Amino acid sequence: SHDFEAGHLPGAYNIPWVEIRNRGFELPPRSVPMLVCCEDDASTAGMLATWFETRTSKCIWNVEVVKFCPKTVQHQLAVSQASAVELGPSSQGHFLFCISPLLAESRGLLEMVKRLVQNAKRTAGQRARPRALDLGCGSGRDAIHLAAAGWHVTALDRDRKALRRLEQLADRQGLLTSLECVHANLEQPGDVVRSLTEEGESLMSWDVVTMCRYLHRPTLPELAEIVAPGGLLLLHTFMEGCSHPTDPRSILKRGELKGTFPSLTVVRDEVCEIDDGRQMSFFVARAPGSL
Repeated sequence: SHDFEAGHLPGAYNIPWVEIRNRGFELPPRSVPMLVCCEDDASTAGMLATWFETRTSKCIWNVEVVKFCPKTVQHQLAVSQASAVELGPSSQGHFLFCISPLLAESRGLLEMVKRLVQNAKRTAGQRARPRALDLGCGSGRDAIHLAAAGWHVTALDRDRKALRRLEQLADRQGLLTSLECVHANLEQPGDVVRSLTEEGESLMSWDVVTMCRYLHRPTLPELAEIVAPGGLLLLHTFMEGCSHPTDPRSILKRGELKGTFPSLTVVRDEVCEIDDGRQMSFFVARAPGSL
């Protein structure tokens, strides 16, 4: 960390070698070329190259490992004030990984909803931030992107280790106060509401509810109940005909979502191919009422 902050290439991202096994989810998509900088030592460079070369077929990155000397960077900066060098930690909200394609394509809608919520709360004399819920968040790449964009995010998943990784990432990014992690198994109808509602409290709602690469049909109808009036529901998961997954419980049929949420106004209901060739739902719906 000290060497990274002493000088690094613009746009670089710091993952210490001893943490790489637990932070692989922070790396960029496999198709994106990645320059990995390490100490100016042949054995370290060889060890890194070997690690990346021996990942499973699902985890092979397009990597080039180079040796990098912080002292050389500091000298270059002192002599030339070179703009090719950055100092200090990475900026908050800078990540190597990408937000899911549906959320990326819905940034305009999300920003519009966020502004409407902020204006409504300001008018009412409230300071609470817009609220987003990420169901089946995994290690939380969408959740942390939303938190960095100004949302207060509730991230729900059954994997405690994944949630712990997300909390650690939020801590490094200075975003812990923008995140609440909830551990829960969604197995039966009603589990979403039960997992998110304290005993004796009224049902909460979120201005945005998103679910990416996850499907549990028994709980789908509940989602309409927890989207705030005027809020958005975004569902982005695999469609029938995918090479994987193939379990019918984990893939959607065409047109299925529109019929599942009759109370919502469908903004977008498409099936699109993502980078790896698989087809996914691009479904966005809005709840009735005003934010």
